[in-house]
Amino acid sequence: MPLALSAALRLARRVPIAAAPLTTASSRTHYRERGRSRQQEQQQEQQQEQQRTCGCGRGAVALGLTVATLSQLPQQRDEPDGPAAAAALTAVEPDDHVLDLVDQLSAWERIDEAKKALRTFKGSRHPEVLWREGRIRYLQAERLKTSGQQKALHDRLVAEGYAAVQLALQLDPSCGRAHQWMSILRHAYAEVRGPLHRLRCVDHIREDMERAVQLLPHDGAPRTMLGMWFYEVSQLNWFERQAVKAGGQTVPAPSEGLRQALHWLLEADALYNSCLNDLMLGKTLLAMSDPERARTYVERAARRAPREQSDVKAQLEATQLLQTWSD
Repeated sequence: MPLALSAALRLARRVPIAAAPLTTASSRTHYRERGRSRQQEQQQEQQQEQQRTCGCGRGAVALGLTVATLSQLPQQRDEPDGPAAAAALTAVEPDDHVLDLVDQLSAWERIDEAKKALRTFKGSRHPEVLWREGRIRYLQAERLKTSGQQKALHDRLVAEGYAAVQLALQLDPSCGRAHQWMSILRHAYAEVRGPLHRLRCVDHIREDMERAVQLLPHDGAPRTMLGMWFYEVSQLNWFERQAVKAGGQTVPAPSEGLRQALHWLLEADALYNSCLNDLMLGKTLLAMSDPERARTYVERAARRAPREQSDVKAQLEATQLLQTWSD
């Protein structure tokens, strides 16, 4: 994949994780209605009793949570043997409070704490657990990549994350969040496998994002990602565009790419508040020769209160962009 497309997915990896609800109420209801039985209800009652005993409620989602508090989570289960036991773990509904906790910690890149919280569901084959496992492995791999250490471990974590999200989609193709994270991990896995794989996955990455948009109609995050994809593709030079086309992938014309980017970013803006989405709106409008409107969005990105780590990074870039306008 050309360098500009790599930049697109680097930006996409920063898309807000928890600014919008990561698991919609409708998707959770879907699992409850599909897999509920008296045995499962009893298991849920036991889990709820454990949570009342250990004090793990919604208040634990507060970002002041410490490792000591995490130690109060229900004890992790050993992975069972046999297909029947594995099927049972797929059907058991994971506790929403713990999933919310994992999402909040992941949003602020508190990876070790998020990993520890997710161990509550060790051995689970529930899609809502699996895609979160994929996300945590991806974040772990990115931390190694940033520090420039242990490439073999980095590559293994990416492969494990990709496999976890892939299994989530096999078990439930309608899991929108799994499609969103598949687009991210598909790119990361293609980078591990080499240049030919990067060239061949461009359309698949876009399709993953488009599917996430369809399945998450009230969520701005996948729309931000899709808008960023179109923006970065619009910035490819002639040689890069030819390389992508040679790989059999679709490359919209620059003007069409910018038009699509603006469309999806404006849709996201109507759904949630995001410094990253504001920044990308500003950059897209600037590329469309509309500096006045562009500056409005960049200024908004710079002054918005950050809600997660991706907002902090976007604010820094927005501030730097405003400084170049002032010079």
